[in-house]
Amino acid sequence: MNYATKTKMYEQIREHGENLIRIFNLPSDTDPIKLCRKLRTLEKKASYLTEEECNDGNIDNHVKLCDILTKVKKILFPDYAKMVELTPLYLAVFINGDPRGYALKIKSDYVSKNDLRIYRDLGGYGIIAPEFNGTNY
Repeated sequence: MNYATKTKMYEQIREHGENLIRIFNLPSDTDPIKLCRKLRTLEKKASYLTEEECNDGNIDNHVKLCDILTKVKKILFPDYAKMVELTPLYLAVFINGDPRGYALKIKSDYVSKNDLRIYRDLGGYGIIAPEFNGTNY
């Protein structure tokens, strides 16, 4: 990867992280790059498990996916343990079980209704941890 492509990739990651910070009302001192890295690691694990679950029907993977979703929500909603009621955004974050795309998503109706500035798939779902290569987005 050349310097220009790598620079563009980091710009995309930073912009996406800043959008996530804004959408989820995270503390302003949150590092957008570190945020994206944490979420991308969980995305890769979830994608692997959804593919494996689809191929093998391994019920243990469902439990692992629930654990991943809990970790994602702890990152995006750091005070969720203190939440009196579940917010619409909290409920809109989910793991897509279809292994053909990204696993960590925000429901499309929430994305469109709230006009979220976030990377989306063809179905309009918000992608929480897309892979950037310096050319997409």
